[in-house]
Amino acid sequence: WGFPNLGISEPNAREGFYRWPGPLWALAGDYALCWCAAGSGENNYGAVLNGTRAGDGAWCTAPEHFLVPMGTLQVTGPGVLPRSSQVFQCIRRRGCEINNYEGTMPEGSKLLIAE
Repeated sequence: WGFPNLGISEPNAREGFYRWPGPLWALAGDYALCWCAAGSGENNYGAVLNGTRAGDGAWCTAPEHFLVPMGTLQVTGPGVLPRSSQVFQCIRRRGCEINNYEGTMPEGSKLLIAE
């Protein structure tokens, strides 16, 4: 459960774009989006602002290197296991509606009944 690659983005050929390998299994909710300066041996507000970052090439490889909050990533979708077990009931030969679910679903989302 969670984000691929420990949440660390991979290089993207398009400048200004970031991507993560594999599927996203994070639960719906808001997540902090944090930045790490490439090659920064010292990655904190003071070092970034005054330009004293000393690169050693080993940074931006672990979550603890991303110390500068830069925004929020909002993951939408229904509440899913393991946090939420949702049970709905439909009666044979009658219409079936699912409502009052936990989580958020973007407009146009669909559900699949799987056996």
